Amino acid sequence: MFKDPTDRPLIAVAIGFLTIGLVSWAHAPSVTQAPLAVPVVAQSPGPDLPPNYSLPPLSGTTSTAIPKAGTLVDIVRDPTDLPAPVGARGPRLVKVDLRTEEVTGKLADGATFRYWTFNGKVPGPFVRVRVGDLVQVHLTNDAGSAMMHNVDFHAVTGPGGGAKATESEAGNTRGFEFKATHPGLFVYHCAVMPAAQHIANGMYGMILVEPAGGLPKVDREFYVMQGEIYTEKAFGAQGLLADSYQKLLNETPEYYVFNGAVGALSDQKPLHAKVGETVRIYFGVGGAQQDIVVPCDRRSVRPRL
Repeated sequence: MFKDPTDRPLIAVAIGFLTIGLVSWAHAPSVTQAPLAVPVVAQSPGPDLPPNYSLPPLSGTTSTAIPKAGTLVDIVRDPTDLPAPVGARGPRLVKVDLRTEEVTGKLADGATFRYWTFNGKVPGPFVRVRVGDLVQVHLTNDAGSAMMHNVDFHAVTGPGGGAKATESEAGNTRGFEFKATHPGLFVYHCAVMPAAQHIANGMYGMILVEPAGGLPKVDREFYVMQGEIYTEKAFGAQGLLADSYQKLLNETPEYYVFNGAVGALSDQKPLHAKVGETVRIYFGVGGAQQDIVVPCDRRSVRPRL
């Protein structure tokens, strides 16, 4: 979006209050470790209902249509495209279906880019569960993919976050099941080596694990992720732009973007709220330069991959 890394735009909303979910790049800790995820907000009061995994499974994502792989598509994830709050329900069986697709999308006016995606958009679908849910993940790598893909959930306790279990060649489907044990907002991404290349090309998203009783109610919620795109040609070039592995290694991106493309949130799908409404923004960093500073209780937290 801006070539100068010091000139990144801020998304400002003049409203009553703003709650920002801080992403943890560390995997959910085991019971013997100190928690590494920064809580999204304080837990709401309410009953911790018993689990019922025999009920029909719930979906952990929205049912947004997935574009056809290989075609010129709108890859921008609408910031309002996220599941409804969990609420006060007890733990359930939740299904998360992901499809890895390599698509050509508009990066900027006159420029396109070969994105690697989860479900054809950048970022991937927002996943929403609650503590105690049994989450079944199924990942299908599109038959037209040139690369192997998988998914690594940082909300999963254990090495790899499901990466090895979901490692799929083109045309294959693999999966695994995990229990969500720690509330917080976490990143997920493709972890096939070189992982940084898969992430930089668009393969990242977030999963929210809500506490028992859910989060405090707000009027609107938004899903925003920053990314960095490394192209062979310089910023502003026209046509189909190829990715540059050398620039990725040098951490010198040509584009800084929100939700996948130049103008995604300023022109194509802006964030709207009415005066006096309460808003919650789930904000994450999907670029290879994991070096952001987020204010949190008067302290600076600097998460890194």
